[in-house]
Amino acid sequence: MRAFDRPLIAETARLPLSLQASLTTILGSIKIIGVSQFQIGKRDIVTLPPMAAAEQARPVTSRLSASLWPALYEAAYSRPFSPQAPAPLAAPADLDLLSQLRAAFPEGARWSAQWQVYKVEANGSVHVRKGDCCRHVFPGAFAAASHGPVQANANVSILLPMASSQMQSAFYHITGNSPHCDHDDAALARLYLNTRATSVVTLMARMAGLLNTYAVPFRAKTLLDPATYDRTDSTVFYLARRHLPFALSLLRDTLAEAAADLNPDVPLFSKRIADGVGGADDPGYGMSFGQTRTMLLADAIVSAWAIGDQSSQTRIEHLERRFVEESLSPNAPHLSAGNSDIYAIPA
Repeated sequence: MRAFDRPLIAETARLPLSLQASLTTILGSIKIIGVSQFQIGKRDIVTLPPMAAAEQARPVTSRLSASLWPALYEAAYSRPFSPQAPAPLAAPADLDLLSQLRAAFPEGARWSAQWQVYKVEANGSVHVRKGDCCRHVFPGAFAAASHGPVQANANVSILLPMASSQMQSAFYHITGNSPHCDHDDAALARLYLNTRATSVVTLMARMAGLLNTYAVPFRAKTLLDPATYDRTDSTVFYLARRHLPFALSLLRDTLAEAAADLNPDVPLFSKRIADGVGGADDPGYGMSFGQTRTMLLADAIVSAWAIGDQSSQTRIEHLERRFVEESLSPNAPHLSAGNSDIYAIPA
């Protein structure tokens, strides 16, 4: 985007000033050296490998952007930005997070009864409902109350996950007592907690206890290695957007009391709800919020370089354009297209 284009952009198409300030620092430390090289701050120069013979042809700028965004994710999104690569985090040698998490949230699954089948698929999976909760369940994860093929209107019991250290490498996942409705996956909210390894289990247990008491469905995950708790997204709670305002009102006092156990930073582009607590819409389609936003950032950096400009201001202008092209609001970079901002703790 050229400077004379900016008057045509509405005020709502501008990034928040606080985010612009952070981005100015970050972008001023990024240098595109050439079509196959870049450097972030004083970190090692990254050189793209030669294009493989079997690799699908694509513009060289797309290839550069695809290599740049993971580096931006690591350097600027998930951690407070520093021109130098961060030193390893010192963690207590005797801290066994896995054992603590297993004690608080036992691994395994549990049976839940009285689900009504409303559709049977050809592959043997079933769609079931209980109240306003609907789930798609595959063979082996449900049991019929009567013998013979399962048919519509039959009652079944289904397996619901409780906790797992195997679902995702490096993370421990937990699931609330109230079943999550599959339909809510279309509109999920993420709460990012900048937790500390020494107190994360206690905080998660308090939050989970409150949400379970009031039957708010949720899922959460936290890092297993104490040495990785320099990340601003070390712990994430996932809730349906429709449940978020109530959940935040429930968690208000708990989060206020936990302030001393949270580091203050939040992930880049997320909405700061409180120190150490960020919020953002889940983008869906298998991508994380941080991935989608750092992809846009990489595109902006590369497109500005392609017109011969590596200034922070021009890069920010290109980033605002990329948000608009994706039907996202630069003024609310934490939201998915068309969503209202519900990321606030009630007074």
